[in-house]
Amino acid sequence: AGPRGNTVSNVEVNGELPNGKRVQQVTLRTLGGAQSQTVSSRTEQGRVYFTVPYLHTYILAILELA
Repeated sequence: AGPRGNTVSNVEVNGELPNGKRVQQVTLRTLGGAQSQTVSSRTEQGRVYFTVPYLHTYILAILELA
């Protein structure tokens, strides 16, 4: 279960990848970097798709490319 309060859940994110690149891992970091979480992703037609389980204020998504 995620944090309670003013949060949004299941935020769908997608973005264009540089030509020839693929995503090895997506890591989410919370405010201040105190917590991190790896989430699954998929790639279709040069775009990466993943879901942020919950969001409060902001989160940093780190995409490791290959």
